[in-house]
Amino acid sequence: MNLILGFFLCRENAEELASEIRVGPSVQYWSGGRMPAGAEAKMQGAVIHLLLAAVPASRTCDLFRSSNNGLWSGSQIMPGSLDCPSDAKGLVINMMSIDELHEDEFNDWYNTEHIARISRVPGVLAARRFKALDGEPKYAAVYHLASPEIAQGALWASAATTPWTARMQKFRFGNRRYLFRSA
Repeated sequence: MNLILGFFLCRENAEELASEIRVGPSVQYWSGGRMPAGAEAKMQGAVIHLLLAAVPASRTCDLFRSSNNGLWSGSQIMPGSLDCPSDAKGLVINMMSIDELHEDEFNDWYNTEHIARISRVPGVLAARRFKALDGEPKYAAVYHLASPEIAQGALWASAATTPWTARMQKFRFGNRRYLFRSA
């Protein structure tokens, strides 16, 4: 399965796309916004409606290319085939690209340290990584949470703060961070 993230400024557009792709095991609606870095970060800017859908690989590219540029599609690279939890009330999406010279170290950091630490924060229901099928940003991390406040708490901030994390931040670019509530 691949993942489609559809970012829309109005819910009607998300619902229209959902009717096209309702072939996967999970289609979820979320509302929220961009979130600056930092432990005390709050959603800012216009409300964004998100459609998150798992679809068969054969459908992803066609839908991505035929729809507007508010879509991102990627293939799950970690941890295997874990699905979207249906009971999540919060969602964090971190999207980024990485300097090619540091991409191997970045993936090692994300897979061995970062996602493992965040996964242990109470209230984190699932932590998954995706690689873009095409274009930028090249990577996305998707965290399903018991509530959106989990990502704004001290335990999350502590888990996300290490010397290796600080080093990797120097090599990332095109960073986008979103926080959503179930809609």
